[in-house]
Amino acid sequence: MNQRVSVVGLGRMGSALASTLLDGHYKVTVWNRTAAKAAPLVEAGATLAASVNEAIDGSEIIVVCLGNYDDTKQIFSGCADLTGKTLIQLTSGTAAEAEAMQGWAEGKNALYLDGVIISYPSEIGNDETLLVVGGSEEAWQNGERPIMCLGGSSMYVGANLGATIALEEAFVTPILMATMGTIHGAHILEQAGLDVGLYAEMLPGVTQILPESLRRPAAAIAANDFTDTEASIGAWAAGYDHEEELPTGAIDLLKPIRELLNQAVAAGYGDEGIAAAIKVLRKTNQST
Repeated sequence: MNQRVSVVGLGRMGSALASTLLDGHYKVTVWNRTAAKAAPLVEAGATLAASVNEAIDGSEIIVVCLGNYDDTKQIFSGCADLTGKTLIQLTSGTAAEAEAMQGWAEGKNALYLDGVIISYPSEIGNDETLLVVGGSEEAWQNGERPIMCLGGSSMYVGANLGATIALEEAFVTPILMATMGTIHGAHILEQAGLDVGLYAEMLPGVTQILPESLRRPAAAIAANDFTDTEASIGAWAAGYDHEEELPTGAIDLLKPIRELLNQAVAAGYGDEGIAAAIKVLRKTNQST
């Protein structure tokens, strides 16, 4: 019999996690601050918990997918004891935040895994989908089956929680840099009066190595449609809005990208697809 799993946080990613676990025949309990987001999952067979404590009481495995670690601490602040529970935290943050959360969970007698998802919500459950998790060996033994259900290529990297954060940045940074480069390329073509739609069509054929995630922003700009929010500007900004300690003299290649993402969020585009970052570039061009 499959384990009972509670999913706390039902944004696009959290909902995808819960839906995939339901498809995998897990007994799934869900909780979200806005209960209405749970309606499709309840219709599909999930149980809606009235509170976080009820969600925790109903399952051995607790999957957390919230905006940040502070949200997790706030929501779980009333939990007195987590004996017999395995907490799987899938929230972007720093290694220090992950280690502090592990200490908090273990102080309440829970087993703890900290992980990152290197995929879009629509890819959850695929054989190629990758979740990278770290924590105690016992926690991994408890959480391995549901994690592999969520991503068939997932891996456990041991007790060093910093490894998951480092791997996330190592995997995601090239994708982010290439994506922003594609947006910049579309901007160049716009300024030259050229067809961005043609650019979107040509990119895969010209390079033959660009993944679909690099074609999508150009296509979104060509259509001036930024409603594809699988990877919203706000999500990207939250993932990179923390200063990392750099060696003396090192150049922070992400600094201008962080600034652009934060400008886009400040301008009100945080809930739109990442291609909407071009709106900031367009405004900058108009002002000059």
